[in-house]
Order: sequence, then structure tokens, then C-alpha cells
Amino acid sequence: MGGGGDGHPDPGLADNGFEQQKDQNGGNDHEDFDIAEGDAAKVVDGVGNELGEHPATGAEKRQVAVFENEAAHEGGAVLMKYFGKITSVTHKGEIDLVTEADKEAELTIVSIIKAAYPHHRILAEETGESGAASSCKWIIDPLDGTTNYAHGYPMFCISIAVELEGEVRYGIIYDPLRKELFTAEKGKGACLNGNPLRVSSTSALNNSLL
Repeated sequence: MGGGGDGHPDPGLADNGFEQQKDQNGGNDHEDFDIAEGDAAKVVDGVGNELGEHPATGAEKRQVAVFENEAAHEGGAVLMKYFGKITSVTHKGEIDLVTEADKEAELTIVSIIKAAYPHHRILAEETGESGAASSCKWIIDPLDGTTNYAHGYPMFCISIAVELEGEVRYGIIYDPLRKELFTAEKGKGACLNGNPLRVSSTSALNNSLL
């Protein structure tokens, strides 16, 4: 439904408030960050030992996107396995909940990343920081919306970001219920399931969907 306040349809406005622009190939399910090849930068540990390239070249960045994508989908599979079947809920704060799904999804995601990038640092919601000091850090929330999830409310996702030299550069949000994968790179825009997103060109409030 796209009716505005005056009954006119919303011109070209997607249901999520963004317009999706498909590329000539119609987009793809596994989004690769669109990065030109550049100079390789090196990941070093806390004492200056070289640990290999951090994602600075186009090829390396595409690899990061692939593993980020895989980790999100595998973590999403865990969440779907438990959704509506939660038997154990604990509190880690006055209102913060933790379920077995949080823990298993995080283990799955972290295992995939560590297998691909054993020298990268990881900051995860349930287990905290791990790994040697590195200029590349993965930041993981395996279940963003645990309270919704624990109550069977279908509004939750997985969030994964990659920080390079103290700056968050890449991010993924995956909604396993709707199979929506949002990807973004700093300065390069965002995509939904491989299709670029942009703010709607609709300028009049009464023609907009809020």
C-alpha cells in the first residue's frame, strides 16, 4: 500500500522507504563491496609483526564481504532453528535478555570469521573481545532484538561490522525471517539483497509513506 495523505500513490517509493536501483544484472544475493583495486595495506599485531593484508585491495574487500555474508546467513539459520522454541532465557542486566540462540549464533559467526581471519580481533556481544591486537576488528551482535525474539515477536536481526584502524568501514544487517541482507561500506552507499538503495526523490510529505 502506498497511498499518501491525499490519496495519490507514492511515486516509485519502495515499502521500506527507500528506492532500490537494480544493476544491469538485476543485482545478486551475495553482495560484493564495489571497490577498485588499490594499494595493499598490512595488518600488524600489537608489537608490529606483519599478519598479512587487511582488506585494502578490491580482492581482499570482496573476500571480507563474502565471509561477512556467510557468517550472517549461518548465524541466521541458527536463529530460525530456535525461533518460537526458546526454553532458556537468562538476564545479563535488569532488562537485557540472553537466550541459547544468542550464544549458538555467536559461536557460529565467530567460528567462520576466525577460520578465515585467525589474526583479526573480534568484539562479540556475548563473549567480549578476543584475538591478538590487530588493526582489523569484527564487531558482532548475533541477535539484535533479543527481547522481541524471546517473546516470539518477529522483529530481530544479526549485525556485523568490520573496523579498520579504529574506523568502522563495512557493515551487514541480516533479517533471516524476511531474508533481507543489508550491506554497506563507508562512502559507498548501501544495498538490500545486492540492489543499491537511495533516499526517495519524493519531496512532498503528503505524497510520502511514513
